[in-house]
Amino acid sequence: MGWRPALVAAAFLLSACNIVPSRVPLGEPFPAGTARTLDGDPVKFPDALSEGPVVLAIAYTDEASTDARRWVDAIAARKPTVRAWRMHVTPGTVGILLGPFIDDGERNRTPERERATTIAAYGDLADAVATQTGMGKAERSRVLLVRADGVIAWFCDTGFADARVDDLIATLSGSDSGPGPR
Repeated sequence: MGWRPALVAAAFLLSACNIVPSRVPLGEPFPAGTARTLDGDPVKFPDALSEGPVVLAIAYTDEASTDARRWVDAIAARKPTVRAWRMHVTPGTVGILLGPFIDDGERNRTPERERATTIAAYGDLADAVATQTGMGKAERSRVLLVRADGVIAWFCDTGFADARVDDLIATLSGSDSGPGPR
């Protein structure tokens, strides 16, 4: 194993030491802060919400990233007008120190067409997101519908399923079938 993969593995192991229990953040404002796309462009919250709601598929691990990609792809196929982003979150000092290496690895694994909709958060924003959604069951992504006013209107942390995507699409369409399966 080369030194970069070893550093990334160490980052995930160290960040796993600070597991925050899972929680349901419905009705709460999404944290303010700046993330970056894999192209390097800043994504500032809550400013990024001014154009309307955003679906964020948050991943803390590689396994969760695969789950998040399935969510984003399904939403793009069923409701292409909705902004849906994969958000890699690495909280703690480890994320700050190893963020550039983690981004390089993600950039190499992510097709160019998906880089503008794949964002990474480190530092204060990552810590706030991890505290808000929790990191228990980190192999699953946390999917949030964040309204234009910054409030989380839908949440799911039970893994990808077509029925859950249908529920999210119904919520987006205004025929709210509930706050999500949790």
